[in-house]
Amino acid sequence: METIAAYSRSVNETHRICTHDISGHLHLLRFCMDEINEKDGEAPRDLLDRLDEGLEKLETLNKLLKIATRYFNPDEEISAESVAEKALGLTNLYHHKFLDKLNYEVSGNMVYSLDEATLIIEALFGICSTISHFATGQSVKTLTFNLEFNDGEIVIKANVGNISQDEILTLLKSGNENDKTLRRANAHDLLVQNGGEIKYEPAGKEITVRILK
Repeated sequence: METIAAYSRSVNETHRICTHDISGHLHLLRFCMDEINEKDGEAPRDLLDRLDEGLEKLETLNKLLKIATRYFNPDEEISAESVAEKALGLTNLYHHKFLDKLNYEVSGNMVYSLDEATLIIEALFGICSTISHFATGQSVKTLTFNLEFNDGEIVIKANVGNISQDEILTLLKSGNENDKTLRRANAHDLLVQNGGEIKYEPAGKEITVRILK
Protein backbone atom coordinates (compact mmCIF):
# COMPACT_ATOMS: atom_id res chain seq x y z
CA MET A 1 0.00 0.00 0.00
CA GLU A 2 2.86 2.39 0.79
CA THR A 3 4.36 1.80 -2.68
CA ILE A 4 1.00 2.45 -4.35
CA ALA A 5 0.55 5.68 -2.35
CA ALA A 6 4.03 6.89 -3.35
CA TYR A 7 3.31 6.12 -7.01
CA SER A 8 -0.01 8.00 -6.84
CA ARG A 9 1.69 11.06 -5.38
CA SER A 10 4.27 10.86 -8.15
CA VAL A 11 1.58 10.88 -10.82
CA ASN A 12 -0.10 13.80 -9.07
CA GLU A 13 3.19 15.72 -9.28
CA THR A 14 3.17 15.29 -13.07
CA HIS A 15 -0.40 16.55 -13.33
CA ARG A 16 0.55 19.62 -11.27
CA ILE A 17 3.37 20.41 -13.69
CA CYS A 18 1.04 20.17 -16.67
CA THR A 19 -1.75 22.28 -15.19
CA HIS A 20 0.75 24.92 -14.04
CA ASP A 21 2.40 25.19 -17.46
CA ILE A 22 -0.92 25.20 -19.31
CA SER A 23 -2.24 27.96 -17.04
CA GLY A 24 0.86 30.07 -17.66
CA HIS A 25 0.54 29.83 -21.45
CA LEU A 26 -3.21 30.54 -21.29
CA HIS A 27 -2.60 33.67 -19.20
CA LEU A 28 -0.15 34.86 -21.85
CA LEU A 29 -2.66 34.24 -24.64
CA ARG A 30 -5.42 36.03 -22.73
CA PHE A 31 -3.14 39.03 -22.08
CA CYS A 32 -2.30 39.28 -25.78
CA MET A 33 -5.94 39.01 -26.81
CA ASP A 34 -6.94 41.74 -24.32
CA GLU A 35 -4.22 44.01 -25.69
CA ILE A 36 -5.36 43.38 -29.27
CA ASN A 37 -8.99 44.12 -28.37
CA GLU A 38 -7.96 47.41 -26.75
CA LYS A 39 -6.30 48.38 -30.04
CA ASP A 40 -9.52 47.78 -32.02
CA GLY A 41 -8.27 44.53 -33.45
CA GLU A 42 -5.05 45.93 -34.91
CA ALA A 43 -2.38 43.70 -33.44
CA PRO A 44 1.25 44.91 -33.19
CA ARG A 45 3.80 42.43 -34.53
CA ASP A 46 5.24 41.71 -31.06
CA LEU A 47 1.84 40.64 -29.72
CA LEU A 48 1.27 38.36 -32.69
CA ASP A 49 4.68 36.79 -32.14
CA ARG A 50 3.87 36.19 -28.47
CA LEU A 51 0.53 34.65 -29.42
CA ASP A 52 2.27 32.34 -31.86
CA GLU A 53 4.85 31.37 -29.23
CA GLY A 54 2.16 30.62 -26.65
CA LEU A 55 0.17 28.47 -29.06
CA GLU A 56 3.27 26.53 -30.11
CA LYS A 57 4.17 25.77 -26.48
CA LEU A 58 0.62 24.66 -25.71
CA GLU A 59 0.65 22.34 -28.74
CA THR A 60 3.98 20.83 -27.63
CA LEU A 61 2.77 20.38 -24.06
CA ASN A 62 -0.45 18.76 -25.23
CA LYS A 63 1.49 16.31 -27.41
CA LEU A 64 3.82 15.36 -24.55
CA LEU A 65 0.90 14.95 -22.16
CA LYS A 66 -0.83 12.56 -24.58
CA ILE A 67 2.33 10.46 -24.87
CA ALA A 68 3.00 10.43 -21.11
CA THR A 69 -0.56 9.31 -20.29
CA ARG A 70 -1.07 6.87 -23.16
CA TYR A 71 -3.25 3.87 -22.31
CA PHE A 72 -1.86 0.34 -22.56
CA ASN A 73 -4.16 -2.66 -22.98
CA PRO A 74 -3.45 -4.97 -20.00
CA ASP A 75 -4.20 -8.03 -22.17
CA GLU A 76 -1.52 -7.22 -24.75
CA GLU A 77 2.26 -7.28 -24.57
CA ILE A 78 3.97 -3.90 -24.75
CA SER A 79 6.93 -3.33 -27.07
CA ALA A 80 10.24 -1.79 -26.11
CA GLU A 81 9.47 1.08 -28.51
CA SER A 82 6.21 1.88 -26.68
CA VAL A 83 7.95 1.70 -23.30
CA ALA A 84 10.68 4.07 -24.48
CA GLU A 85 8.19 6.49 -26.06
CA LYS A 86 6.24 6.87 -22.82
CA ALA A 87 9.32 7.10 -20.57
CA LEU A 88 11.04 9.68 -22.77
CA GLY A 89 7.76 11.54 -23.25
CA LEU A 90 7.63 11.94 -19.47
CA THR A 91 11.26 13.05 -19.40
CA ASN A 92 10.62 15.64 -22.09
CA LEU A 93 7.53 16.85 -20.24
CA TYR A 94 9.63 17.57 -17.14
CA HIS A 95 12.68 19.05 -18.89
CA HIS A 96 11.51 20.65 -22.16
CA LYS A 97 11.92 24.15 -20.69
CA PHE A 98 15.63 23.58 -20.14
CA LEU A 99 16.70 21.43 -23.11
CA ASP A 100 16.42 22.61 -26.70
CA LYS A 101 16.02 19.07 -27.96
CA LEU A 102 15.73 15.57 -26.51
CA ASN A 103 16.31 12.65 -28.90
CA TYR A 104 16.33 8.91 -28.36
CA GLU A 105 17.05 5.72 -30.30
CA VAL A 106 15.83 2.23 -29.41
CA SER A 107 17.34 -1.18 -30.14
CA GLY A 108 16.12 -4.62 -29.11
CA ASN A 109 12.84 -6.46 -29.69
CA MET A 110 11.76 -7.10 -26.12
CA VAL A 111 8.08 -7.16 -25.13
CA TYR A 112 6.64 -6.80 -21.62
CA SER A 113 3.50 -7.35 -19.60
CA LEU A 114 1.72 -4.25 -18.26
CA ASP A 115 3.25 -4.70 -14.79
CA GLU A 116 6.76 -5.07 -16.22
CA ALA A 117 6.28 -2.17 -18.63
CA THR A 118 5.00 0.15 -15.88
CA LEU A 119 8.02 -0.63 -13.71
CA ILE A 120 10.48 -0.14 -16.57
CA ILE A 121 8.83 3.11 -17.72
CA GLU A 122 9.18 4.59 -14.24
CA ALA A 123 12.81 3.42 -13.94
CA LEU A 124 13.69 4.80 -17.38
CA PHE A 125 12.03 8.10 -16.56
CA GLY A 126 13.93 8.33 -13.26
CA ILE A 127 17.23 7.66 -14.98
CA CYS A 128 16.65 9.94 -17.97
CA SER A 129 15.35 12.72 -15.71
CA THR A 130 18.47 12.43 -13.56
CA ILE A 131 20.71 12.61 -16.62
CA SER A 132 18.69 15.55 -17.98
CA HIS A 133 19.22 17.41 -14.70
CA PHE A 134 23.00 17.12 -15.05
CA ALA A 135 22.86 17.85 -18.80
CA THR A 136 21.18 21.18 -18.05
CA GLY A 137 23.94 21.99 -15.55
CA GLN A 138 26.53 21.22 -18.23
CA SER A 139 24.73 23.47 -20.76
CA VAL A 140 23.97 20.53 -23.05
CA LYS A 141 21.43 21.80 -25.60
CA THR A 142 20.68 18.58 -27.49
CA LEU A 143 20.50 15.48 -25.32
CA THR A 144 20.46 12.08 -27.02
CA PHE A 145 19.65 8.77 -25.34
CA ASN A 146 20.48 5.36 -26.80
CA LEU A 147 18.31 2.65 -25.22
CA GLU A 148 19.25 -1.01 -25.68
CA PHE A 149 16.63 -3.49 -24.48
CA ASN A 150 17.97 -6.97 -23.67
CA ASP A 151 16.63 -9.90 -21.69
CA GLY A 152 17.28 -9.08 -18.03
CA GLU A 153 19.10 -5.83 -18.75
CA ILE A 154 18.47 -2.41 -20.29
CA VAL A 155 21.45 -0.22 -21.19
CA ILE A 156 21.03 3.55 -21.50
CA LYS A 157 23.76 5.77 -22.93
CA ALA A 158 23.72 9.56 -23.12
CA ASN A 159 26.05 12.37 -24.16
CA VAL A 160 26.60 13.62 -20.60
CA GLY A 161 29.80 13.00 -18.69
CA ASN A 162 31.82 13.81 -15.59
CA ILE A 163 29.10 12.85 -13.10
CA SER A 164 30.16 10.97 -10.01
CA GLN A 165 28.14 8.20 -8.40
CA ASP A 166 28.00 10.29 -5.19
CA GLU A 167 26.45 13.24 -7.06
CA ILE A 168 23.80 10.96 -8.50
CA LEU A 169 22.95 9.29 -5.18
CA THR A 170 22.76 12.67 -3.43
CA LEU A 171 20.35 13.94 -6.07
CA LEU A 172 18.13 10.87 -5.78
CA LYS A 173 17.72 11.36 -2.02
CA SER A 174 16.21 14.81 -2.51
CA GLY A 175 12.86 13.88 -4.05
CA ASN A 176 10.28 16.58 -3.28
CA GLU A 177 6.85 17.08 -4.83
CA ASN A 178 7.11 20.87 -4.55
CA ASP A 179 10.44 20.80 -6.40
CA LYS A 180 8.91 18.46 -9.02
CA THR A 181 11.48 15.76 -8.24
CA LEU A 182 9.40 13.27 -6.23
CA ARG A 183 8.55 11.03 -9.18
CA ARG A 184 12.22 10.77 -10.17
CA ALA A 185 13.22 9.63 -6.67
CA ASN A 186 10.28 7.24 -6.32
CA ALA A 187 11.06 5.68 -9.69
CA HIS A 188 14.42 4.41 -8.48
CA ASP A 189 12.95 3.15 -5.21
CA LEU A 190 10.18 1.35 -7.09
CA LEU A 191 12.65 -0.65 -9.16
CA VAL A 192 14.76 -1.60 -6.12
CA GLN A 193 11.66 -2.65 -4.17
CA ASN A 194 10.80 -5.02 -7.02
CA GLY A 195 14.20 -6.71 -7.10
CA GLY A 196 15.88 -4.52 -9.70
CA GLU A 197 19.11 -2.57 -9.62
CA ILE A 198 20.38 0.57 -11.35
CA LYS A 199 24.10 0.98 -12.05
CA TYR A 200 25.51 4.33 -13.19
CA GLU A 201 28.82 4.12 -15.04
CA PRO A 202 30.23 7.62 -15.71
CA ALA A 203 33.06 7.63 -18.23
CA GLY A 204 34.55 10.63 -20.00
CA LYS A 205 32.02 12.55 -22.02
CA GLU A 206 29.36 9.85 -21.91
CA ILE A 207 27.38 8.15 -19.16
CA THR A 208 26.10 4.57 -19.27
CA VAL A 209 23.32 3.30 -17.01
CA ARG A 210 22.29 -0.33 -16.65
CA ILE A 211 18.94 -1.52 -15.33
CA LEU A 212 19.34 -5.06 -14.03
CA LYS A 213 16.29 -7.18 -13.27
